[in-house]
Amino acid sequence: MNPSKPERAFTLIELLVVIAIIAILASMLLPALSRAKERANRIQCLSNTRQLGLAAMLYGHDNRDKVPQHAIGGMWLWDLPRATRDSLTNNAVRREMFYCPSVRASVKAFDPVVAWWEFNIIGYGWLGVRLDSRGQPEPTQNSASYIKPGKEFISRFTGNTNASQAELIVDPLLAVANTQDFTKPNSGLTPDGRHHNPHMLGRDPAGGNALYLDGHSAWVKFQLMKMRYDPHDRVQWWW
Repeated sequence: MNPSKPERAFTLIELLVVIAIIAILASMLLPALSRAKERANRIQCLSNTRQLGLAAMLYGHDNRDKVPQHAIGGMWLWDLPRATRDSLTNNAVRREMFYCPSVRASVKAFDPVVAWWEFNIIGYGWLGVRLDSRGQPEPTQNSASYIKPGKEFISRFTGNTNASQAELIVDPLLAVANTQDFTKPNSGLTPDGRHHNPHMLGRDPAGGNALYLDGHSAWVKFQLMKMRYDPHDRVQWWW
């Protein structure tokens, strides 16, 4: 009668080799998965800007080609007047469409810490004109010390000489004022006191999406961007 053979177990060296192989595969796959997720977020972000642009155009059709425009509620580009926001939601825009879905973005549609929606802060820069108490374009925000030459706040869909280059909605890429530091712009609302930009690639943004006045949206590489808006408050906006 032959005794049964004992079952062979892994040696410690074999286990360590398997663990090392798994670690190497994980280190190769995780960055690829992260890049794939960011590409998917870029596409969703692009779709958001298109939907917002379509809602603004529908508003314009009913209001003599005017872009939604109401009394200013703040000097930062994502300070969207509540009445402007309501005019867009009335044209089938959902709350989450007002926010870039990038996992890195600190301004989100649903945040358990900061109620961005209640503060009338959206996740994009809105370049529709804001009005003063007399119903005229707010003079300070429209001055050359705030919005830089070559760009302007939009009041109408018609009458623009180059609608394909005039942005109405842009990804919010913020740098520390008078620098090109995109990693640590100050925030008075986030728990860590920093604003986190979307679409980051290392220390700089890879780029951002923009919706243009002719209705098309496009991804813009960071290398083509410049500082365009200075709210005179800790940060400067690039697009």
